Amino acid sequence: MKGLTRVRFTNLDKVHPWMPEVDIVTTDFSYIRWQGDRKQVNGESGVVERDRSKDVRRWAKKIMLLIRDSLKIYGYFSKFYSGHPPTEATQIMSYLSVASLKITS
Repeated sequence: MKGLTRVRFTNLDKVHPWMPEVDIVTTDFSYIRWQGDRKQVNGESGVVERDRSKDVRRWAKKIMLLIRDSLKIYGYFSKFYSGHPPTEATQIMSYLSVASLKITS
């Protein structure tokens, strides 16, 4: 990707085999969108339909590396990721808080 500067790449979780994982950072921020699979999650019941806590923990580790590089992080959890976006938002904030305590202590 030589020559590309300030181009915004999207970090993808490998939800579908035809979507390659991309770990390229070219700006001072990263936007992560956790989309999910509409065929596996209805997203209308207001409860977790699919446990994604292991995936969220893995993403928290990736995000900590981006934060260490002084990047701003923006994210969005779709209702199709697990069925209940507030659960993942709470989990990732918790994982990031614990990770930052380990880094600063």
